[in-house]
Amino acid sequence: MKQITSRFDMRISFNRRGYYLIALFALCGFLLSVTQILGESPDYSGYDDFFDLVRSEGLDVLVVSRFEPGFSIFAVLLIKLFTTNVVVYGCIVAVAMLLKGWAISAYSSSHKIFLVVAAFYFVRYFPLHELTQLRVACAIALILVGAIILWIGNLLLGTLICASAVLFHMSAVAIIPALFLSSSKRWQVMLIAFVVFVLTSIFSGFLTGYLANYIRILDAYQTGGFGDVKPNPFAIELLTDWAMIAVSLMMWNRLSLLMKRIVLLELIGMAIFYGAGDFAVIVHRVREFYSVLWVLFVAEGLRQRGTNLISYGFVFVSIILYLYLYIISGKFFN
Repeated sequence: MKQITSRFDMRISFNRRGYYLIALFALCGFLLSVTQILGESPDYSGYDDFFDLVRSEGLDVLVVSRFEPGFSIFAVLLIKLFTTNVVVYGCIVAVAMLLKGWAISAYSSSHKIFLVVAAFYFVRYFPLHELTQLRVACAIALILVGAIILWIGNLLLGTLICASAVLFHMSAVAIIPALFLSSSKRWQVMLIAFVVFVLTSIFSGFLTGYLANYIRILDAYQTGGFGDVKPNPFAIELLTDWAMIAVSLMMWNRLSLLMKRIVLLELIGMAIFYGAGDFAVIVHRVREFYSVLWVLFVAEGLRQRGTNLISYGFVFVSIILYLYLYIISGKFFN
């Protein structure tokens, strides 16, 4: 018990010394989103139109827009403070990044590890989330913070924070139950993932149809379709994550309990992705929620002698791959 307490105190101490790194992390996100130096993201115009709608409708936007109420109310508050849509966008990005910076620092035992994980986040996740899927970015930030608080033993507060993520993006509901799962046994982890795959394959169509009666955006997808192109089961991004999962399973005894929990969650995300392939828009979003938990895996892995090399390798491969996909290829930003 004393060892656990001292480790936790050490992390809190680092967090206090590293607040400026968290602020820098958020500031970089704010500047990249406001200047749009990388180009305009695919979804930016939609958010720009939404902010214009908020300026004209005020709180009535809760009725006329399909966006979730938490995000809409947050936008209403910021619209009253700033006259420029891009600044409102940047402020939302900054808040999401502050929460994610705190989450990264919670498992970073040094400034070096924080910077490595921050670079991993910026290259792999920032373009898709903060610069494109802004509501998802906010929801994931709350999921990360809520999950950490949940896992250190504060069940009520952690659950409430995770539940609030649904107010920013409905897809968060697909990950919250899994955050309560944990197993230190490899065979149990694989069995849970297999069961999730089977259940998803059987019930995803029924569940989606049922929820479409109550959730506006699902009703829109039910009418207009869930995407013209089915997910590619052999996409390079998936294969990279599969390789890391496979390596983690092989070196299972070297992983900490947190890392084993993340591997379980990544397998569940994959199980849902492959089990509900007919619902492309939804399964992509759901897998993205699970995927971001890699940042906690990497932060924890870098601080342990038995897993630091493989964690550095995963960061390096991810940075090279996603630099190409988002920046070098020229296919993502306008």
